[in-house]
Amino acid sequence: MKKKVFLLFLTALSSSVFATLSTPQLSLPADGATVIMPNAFLKWEPVTNATYYRIQVDTNANFTNPKSFISIPTGFYCANLLFGTDYYWRIKAKSPSDSSVWSNAFLFTTFYNEFTLNTPKMVNAKATFTVSANADITSDVLTINGVNLTEGLHFIAGGSANATATNIANAINIHVSLIGVVAATTSNNKVDVWAVANGTFGNGIPVSFTAGGAAGGSWNGASLTNGSFGIDAVKGNLTWNAITGVNSYQYEIDITPLFNSPNNKKGIVPFGTNLAEVDQLFFDTYYYWRLRAIHSQDTSGWSAYLTFKTPAEIVHLSPAPSFTGAMANQQMKWNLMTGVQEYDVQYDTTSNFNSTELKTIYNVFSPLNYANAIKLHFNQKYYWRVRGVHDFDVSGWSTSWNYTTINQIPLYQPANTSSTSSPIPTFVWKNVTGITKYELQLDVNSNFTNPTTYVVNQNGSDSAYTLQNALVMNQIYFWRVRAMHSNDTSSWSAPFSFTASNTSVAEAISKASINVFPNPAKEVVNISVSNMSSSSVNVILIDMLGKTVFESIYSINASTQNISIDLNKVNQGIYFIHVISGNEKLTKRIVVNK
Repeated sequence: MKKKVFLLFLTALSSSVFATLSTPQLSLPADGATVIMPNAFLKWEPVTNATYYRIQVDTNANFTNPKSFISIPTGFYCANLLFGTDYYWRIKAKSPSDSSVWSNAFLFTTFYNEFTLNTPKMVNAKATFTVSANADITSDVLTINGVNLTEGLHFIAGGSANATATNIANAINIHVSLIGVVAATTSNNKVDVWAVANGTFGNGIPVSFTAGGAAGGSWNGASLTNGSFGIDAVKGNLTWNAITGVNSYQYEIDITPLFNSPNNKKGIVPFGTNLAEVDQLFFDTYYYWRLRAIHSQDTSGWSAYLTFKTPAEIVHLSPAPSFTGAMANQQMKWNLMTGVQEYDVQYDTTSNFNSTELKTIYNVFSPLNYANAIKLHFNQKYYWRVRGVHDFDVSGWSTSWNYTTINQIPLYQPANTSSTSSPIPTFVWKNVTGITKYELQLDVNSNFTNPTTYVVNQNGSDSAYTLQNALVMNQIYFWRVRAMHSNDTSSWSAPFSFTASNTSVAEAISKASINVFPNPAKEVVNISVSNMSSSSVNVILIDMLGKTVFESIYSINASTQNISIDLNKVNQGIYFIHVISGNEKLTKRIVVNK
């Protein structure tokens, strides 16, 4: 009997000596941790002499139906955990000859719907209002400057900016009830109200609201201001912070926070991408969007939604409001809006766009962002507006701008009261587009009682004319110009006067000649000179304002001589080439196209 007792004692002593594996100490996730990803990383402190670890994970604290795993490192990823679920986990250290006891269990809760949605979102300003203690606003819609605050926003009331908010309403056609307001009032009857999207408070403008004992009331003094729309188009990206342990995301977007309208859209985005493109959104519409995650074993809950509002109209670029001097085919330009497929443009002589002069230009396809009017009346104010179109919606018309068309054409040269250097002058004036021709009148009388009239360029692209015959020397002349198209004729320009000079009579009678080619020119213009009386010529290139752009002296021989001028540094426009040799001066007009 003593031997048996002794053997039991040795066995117990042996177990206490050789059972060297300590109980593992759990590290992460911390006990009670929440919002743990569905591929939770379990971590524990290493145990001396342990060669591997056994892990148990269960939704029951008693581990009645655990999932078991083996891990050699002191960390392990649990894949495809259910979303929004409480999990218990514990660890046992193992070696070939020994095993520790189970560790104490830790609890964590997996991610359910705690996404961080980034853009787009709209944040409306914070405001304050004061309510009389006896105010009767039981069924009145809260308004700002007469406009109902009903566009699907949250209205939240709290005692102060830092107070816990009380949700008054969060649906369309929001009514601020007496109960909702009084419950949130402080002793001085002041309430902070936020019009917000998803509880995101913006920096607001204090606005006083006083019911004054009457039924209802309205905002006074100032109005709430919107923060960023988050989207300036009818096409854009929904973005969010990525999570781990999932295979894909599903987004949902709708025009109601209940996500049950016929316009509801859903889409799947693979893991690794944390944005989704949405397009062909309605104009001037509040949208709500949310997100959930998916893996092979479960689908998360939907996130709280964000809201944003699409723009209502297209933004104008040019001409600037109240612009004067518009052309007869004035170009109207606007900002492109992403998601818009085409644009319609209207212009009219009335701001109501209801006169017989109303014109509509349809189907200006993106990426074009301009349209030209046709044969506008001279000296007339026009209003213009634009709208965007895609397959599912048409925007409202933009706020109209106006411009006034040109009436009198500015004259350039011969300058007023100047003397010409040639009895065969070239007349230059401001180019007007959208016309078919100009009329130039020349007379020795300022009242143009007996003028000579020249019709210039039937396509309206010229704004210069050179006389064919020499004028009377030392005679004062008057000249003026007007523009014409089939619908209207401009007023005559204010006349200029000049004196025909005799300083270059040789130019009119000389046998010398020049030929300029090509014309129009782009990079190089060639001048063919013949029968000049001198062995050198001075070549001058002058723009329409009389500024010298190029000047150089060239040697020539008795026969024809070709001269080339490099135009690479010359801007596009109309120029005059003067070739001067002694008392001889010849002039040619050229067009430089780039």
